[in-house]
Amino acid sequence: MRAALILTLALMASGASAQSLYDGTWTYLDASSCRPGSDAVIRVTGSEIRYYESLCRLSNPVPVRDMGATLYDAECAGEGDTWQHRLMLMRTEEGQLLQLTPGRAQLLNACPADSPAEAPGK
Repeated sequence: MRAALILTLALMASGASAQSLYDGTWTYLDASSCRPGSDAVIRVTGSEIRYYESLCRLSNPVPVRDMGATLYDAECAGEGDTWQHRLMLMRTEEGQLLQLTPGRAQLLNACPADSPAEAPGK
């Protein structure tokens, strides 16, 4: 029992089982854009956001009090460049995902569960 608890805590600390409220395939357009190869598809899994030609690794999550949002440090790479910024994710009451970055707010719609969309960049 103790070994199982230690293993569970170690996995949680390593992020190996890090699934988030924001996980899913999203688009800033409508569901028809949820197709393989679409540059409008964004994939959130655990501590990563994969865009069409870039990938951001999220770290240092901070819950935003009374907003149901999480603020992250993002380290990104794509198209031969790297950059860092702060990024906030929040689910809306309508089931959308709000993504806030410096100077930009983007409302994302969930791709249907049976959509053939693949993770961008793959």
